[in-house]
Amino acid sequence: MRILSRYVRRYYLTYLVSGLAACAGLLLLVELFDRIDTFIGPSVLWIDAIHYLVLKLPWMVYQMMPAACLLASVVTFSTLIKP
Repeated sequence: MRILSRYVRRYYLTYLVSGLAACAGLLLLVELFDRIDTFIGPSVLWIDAIHYLVLKLPWMVYQMMPAACLLASVVTFSTLIKP
């Protein structure tokens, strides 16, 4: 594998993972604040709320993957342009 390919792949995957984590984290916070009135009820334990959000996480990652790919592509190629 060529040096340039490894360089681009390393930066792309770094930006992809960090962008995906940031986007999914923001969507997780939005979901938490959207359902906070449901989670505060007297019969709901905090562990149930956390369990709900953990089970919702794969869907959030699936929804944020296109945005994270686009973000990683733009940032990777913009870092290649700088002198």
